Amino acid sequence: DFFGPDVIGREAAFYFEGEQETYQTVQPLFNGDDSIIYVESWQRRYDGAKRLLAWWCRVLKDDQGQVTGALSSAQDITPQKQAENDLRESEEKFRSLVETLNVGICMTSLDGRVLYANDVVLKMGGYNSPEEFTTVNALDMYADPEDRKRLLAQLGANGSVRNMVTRFRKKDGTLYWISINAVFQYNDAGQPISILGALEDITDRRRMEDQLRQAMKMEAVGTLAGGIAHDFNNLVQIIMGFTQMIQMDRRETDPGGSELAQIYRAAQRARDLVRQLLAFSRKMDGERKPVNLNRVIRDTQTMLQRTLPKMIGIELHLTEPPALVLADPVQMEQILLNLAANAGDAMPEGGRLFIETSFVTLDEEYLKTHVDVAGGEYVRWTVADTGQGMDSETVRHIFDPFFTTKEVGKGTGLGLASVYGIVKSHGGHILCYSETGQGTTFKIHLPVLTENGLARPPAKPPTPLAGGMETILLVDDEAALRDLSRQALERFGYRVLTAESGEEALDLYRTRAVEIHLVLLDLNMPGMGGGRCLKELIALNPAVRVIIASGYSANGQARDELKKGARAFIGKPYELKEMLAAIRKVIDAPDPCRRIV
Repeated sequence: DFFGPDVIGREAAFYFEGEQETYQTVQPLFNGDDSIIYVESWQRRYDGAKRLLAWWCRVLKDDQGQVTGALSSAQDITPQKQAENDLRESEEKFRSLVETLNVGICMTSLDGRVLYANDVVLKMGGYNSPEEFTTVNALDMYADPEDRKRLLAQLGANGSVRNMVTRFRKKDGTLYWISINAVFQYNDAGQPISILGALEDITDRRRMEDQLRQAMKMEAVGTLAGGIAHDFNNLVQIIMGFTQMIQMDRRETDPGGSELAQIYRAAQRARDLVRQLLAFSRKMDGERKPVNLNRVIRDTQTMLQRTLPKMIGIELHLTEPPALVLADPVQMEQILLNLAANAGDAMPEGGRLFIETSFVTLDEEYLKTHVDVAGGEYVRWTVADTGQGMDSETVRHIFDPFFTTKEVGKGTGLGLASVYGIVKSHGGHILCYSETGQGTTFKIHLPVLTENGLARPPAKPPTPLAGGMETILLVDDEAALRDLSRQALERFGYRVLTAESGEEALDLYRTRAVEIHLVLLDLNMPGMGGGRCLKELIALNPAVRVIIASGYSANGQARDELKKGARAFIGKPYELKEMLAAIRKVIDAPDPCRRIV
């Protein structure tokens, strides 16, 4: 069928047309070679079609050993060869696809032997070659051997596994998170013989999810802390105010005088505690100005040398040029004092405290693994110690308010929480690195200020308490606070009208605006609140003098109200002298619309 009916008498070369190399391979037959020759050749069928033949050829000889011809057997192997080529091309395409994917592809036997792994899997595990990796048993890669059993159980039940999350162990022992999608591979009898899996390294994603959860938790706790602090502020204000009122009428040497002084000092400590809560909740921003962070650190070093145990050495490594940031210098000092105090507690037998500043650029790569961070130029402020360190679980909660590892009575758990709040309120972020027995390092990033720093203003002499005879409308929802402030103002000659809500204040102002010289307005009240009340007061009289009071800062919630027309701001809990000074400044201002903060 292949050669056709007229094959007899044709020259063999006719069928090898275009295949001279193959023809030359067969030529030794005709030189008397007795061996059987195998050759594959594309040959022309009688109808002109090209087919691939497999030839087995041997010469025929007479009794004298002369070559008389050749005996050949041929088989058309075109379909088999085409199938082999198709399979080879398919395998090459599959390999090319697998090797260029960003997903790890791995095949293992049921007992865990690695049969195949692409370069992504090798890179994940820190292996240098496929040969090295195939000596690994997949069972040894699971950080938790139970996860391997869980994978096989799900495969046995469903035939596949989707997005199973587990941890693998790298060649050097490092753990990393992966997501697995896997299926069984079956033999002809339908029995599973291997597992084919797609692996994705999700370590960075897990880290970012943890950071996001932590940020959301801290935001929620901060909101709660801010609300508690507002109410607590009012209570502290009452204690401080009535104590001051009583102290005005007696000396410390009088009966009960020293006890009053202790009450007042305790109230001041409570006020400072509230400010820490507000700093954590980012409701109190402090006074921002260009600050040379290096100078703050050097100034605070002197204090640290007196307060930290003598066995602790302090080393400064500060960058040049100076590290300028837009910040509250008092809060920057508070950060260092809190971190240094914790470092001192971690080094009871002595050690080293390192304080460093440097300039860094937080680029896209950094931002991929750190949520809630903006890129750009930052000052990196590092505070590190050689102390006892902390385990990973402690580090996870280190910035939580009221979390402390100290004994009862030795700490409030607000030190690092307030540090966290201060850093966040300055547009920065803070990281903690620690291991048990390896010390602790805090890295704080604050946005760089490129402008020149401003000179520190000279200290002002204390202002004597001054009163007046004007009429003041006092608006506060806390009855005890209203009573305290009314008594204090009346003591210094003022006439006082009171209101417990914004609605009541507006009613009073509408009927008695002519006699009211100033409104002292609490921002945080139920009902219409202080903000809306201020807006309505200005609508009634654009020249109205209003001082707003709040536990937040003038740079926080109160800033918008100041822009809307409030003349001044006093932060709760305030001392009576602050309130009296602010009232006189606003009333005595020559410009009726002048704003004083």
